[in-house]
Amino acid sequence: MISYRKKGKFVKKNVKKYLLSEFLGLRRGKENSTLPANYTDKCFNFTMQDSRLKEGYGVKKLKSVDGADYEPTQYTIERIYAYPSNKRNERELVLSAEDVIYRLKESEKYWQFQNLFPSHEEGALTTVDERPVLLIPKKNKGIYIYDGFNFSDAEVNIAPTAMCSHYGRVFAVDKNDEYRLIFSDVGDPTNWNVSLDEGGRIYMDVEDGRILKLISHGGHLYIFREYSIYRLTAYGDQRDFVMKKVANTTAKVWKDTVALCDNRIIFLTRAGAYQFDGYNVGEIMKGYSSYLTGIVGKPFGSFFNGKYYLALKNKYSDGKNSVEGSDNVSNDDINDTLLTYDTQSGDVSLSSNVYIKNMQPLRSRDGEECLLAVGYSLYYLGYVDKGSGFFERPVEKIWESPRIDFLSPGEEKEIDGISVPEGGSYVFGISADGSIRRDYQVDGRKKYIPIGIRGKSFVFTIRAKSGSKDILSPYVYVKS
Repeated sequence: MISYRKKGKFVKKNVKKYLLSEFLGLRRGKENSTLPANYTDKCFNFTMQDSRLKEGYGVKKLKSVDGADYEPTQYTIERIYAYPSNKRNERELVLSAEDVIYRLKESEKYWQFQNLFPSHEEGALTTVDERPVLLIPKKNKGIYIYDGFNFSDAEVNIAPTAMCSHYGRVFAVDKNDEYRLIFSDVGDPTNWNVSLDEGGRIYMDVEDGRILKLISHGGHLYIFREYSIYRLTAYGDQRDFVMKKVANTTAKVWKDTVALCDNRIIFLTRAGAYQFDGYNVGEIMKGYSSYLTGIVGKPFGSFFNGKYYLALKNKYSDGKNSVEGSDNVSNDDINDTLLTYDTQSGDVSLSSNVYIKNMQPLRSRDGEECLLAVGYSLYYLGYVDKGSGFFERPVEKIWESPRIDFLSPGEEKEIDGISVPEGGSYVFGISADGSIRRDYQVDGRKKYIPIGIRGKSFVFTIRAKSGSKDILSPYVYVKS
């Protein structure tokens, strides 16, 4: 190799300079065997934005409004219910645990618990005498009613698996007959008597599957069943109710993934992710089917501040029990990955080793504050935020390129070196032909790192720790 000096620098002839990546996102069917590798199907605990690798989404421990730690609960938390507060800087939370319901008012600074027996199913917020009340299903049958001060026991003969408040009534699904929609009297969630002047029930055909989820949106109640969506117009007198089937789904719907996201409803089926605008169903996240079609267990979706968050567990056909980069927890019922979907840009990011059971937006007088998250066998709450990690546990951030042959698959090349700009610290990895692998420590300073690895194809990786600075792409120098 012949070198010559130009303006004080040594320049090597027959060496090409490539940008490693513009970090545009997870792959969306964009195959590319040369650099820059702008899209990849392996990126965890990073987000890709502004041509940089930035911190991904994780779960941080929830602290009080003044920054202090909450005392841990005595029993593990199963589900979160948020009760609206009319005071500034005031949170009010209700948590279901095993044979216990906790409540917290920020001003009181400690959890109070009641010896009650919740089912951990979805609750509903409704209004009685112009005051908000929270309905929480009991373990066997019945409903607890929380009015901001006390819990009362509505000894009704139903066991709700889904509930929703709509135009003064509470609509629900009873686990003893999940093909039937039931509803309360107007303004009285304790009265489920079947009468034209009180509550009622609507029987539905069995071929569309069980009723899974109820969403009040745009003046209608949308009924998500396993294989279809119905729209109920129910403004006042039940004699005027109108039920209409508005869509079929391509595959079975995952119950707890259905979430209202501004002006649309997003949900997951066994065939992928979809959105529903009240009239039509359209597929979203089309390039991410490998993450969405092998899901097992109990995925859970929630919407907050323009993003749809999906806690999931994916079991791949190659026998892996979780996404690349996770701890491979064998229990299919434990979600280990958080998928974040930006509903405006369509960008998707993945976080591994994030174990979320369910989520709930926390709303205060001043609007939405954060997205609360419940883990498994934990005695405290978290919230979803930028900053990879799960509570105090750090996670490894990984970006990996597709296999790169520089458009000449049969020819041997040499990776001469990389030049790195200033930025975050990370480990740069390179493997050649699936056998030779080397790692190089990048300390955040601008410099050239000689490599000298030969091969016909290469895979490049970037690995960093939680809390590292943004990473700019290095340049790769290749001898032909």
